Amino acid sequence: MAAAIMSTASGTLLASSTLITKDILKDHFFKDISDRQFLLLSRVTTLVIGIVAIVIALWIQELLVAIDVAYALLAGSIFIPIVFGLFWKRATAKAAFYSIVISAVVVLAGLAIEGVSSSNPILYGIAVNIIVMIVVSMMDRTEKPEEVQTNETMDA
Repeated sequence: MAAAIMSTASGTLLASSTLITKDILKDHFFKDISDRQFLLLSRVTTLVIGIVAIVIALWIQELLVAIDVAYALLAGSIFIPIVFGLFWKRATAKAAFYSIVISAVVVLAGLAIEGVSSSNPILYGIAVNIIVMIVVSMMDRTEKPEEVQTNETMDA
């Protein structure tokens, strides 16, 4: 049992660290770093995520409460950017990033204020998510959605 828990935890820790290091930090903040610097950044990110995970585990000691918090973050922060990204052509990556971060803060604040059993923070997060996605996408001029090429335009 302990081996299963440890292997799952280390895999999740490494996956989270890799996603944050590569997809957020390297692609947006540290674009021109060497492989050696990227490895150091990855190690530091893994350490920070590990410390945050330990603090959260000590703070939330009941499994069902942790699952409630994770579900609230998932539903309140990530659902709308995925739906907008799939169905709204003007949605941008920058808008999705900011809406996820801001709505996660709103959801966590709502859970802290109203308690982890409340579902209102999810609704607050979704509302903030929609507003931020629309406003940032409309204001963002750096990314233009690529036009879908049809067979006629490809033949020309």
